[in-house]
Amino acid sequence: MVSALAVCAEDDDRAQRLARPAYRYFAEAVARGGDIAPFASVAEMVARGLTEKEQAVADMLTATQVIGEPDHALKRLSELRDEVDADELMVMTPVFDIGDRSHSFELLASAFG
Repeated sequence: MVSALAVCAEDDDRAQRLARPAYRYFAEAVARGGDIAPFASVAEMVARGLTEKEQAVADMLTATQVIGEPDHALKRLSELRDEVDADELMVMTPVFDIGDRSHSFELLASAFG
């Protein structure tokens, strides 16, 4: 089994917007030594933005996460699964809104058929 953080939406721009609050969340957890901060909504992130330090963590996270539209997500998650010869894939979707999170899972499930 292999696990991955993935956010899927109809297009790459929306997937990136949905993923942004997780960047701040993980950046603050690192800064606080693992102490977890409240998860922000997309609207809060648009209003607040990211600090330079949070952006550095975001850049690191986006290199290891799968964020994008269904075809992109399918390709990257399949590559990850194949790289480690896993027979199962577990996906965590760190998205604030439960409806958006569920929709991400629906898009992934549909992409995998």
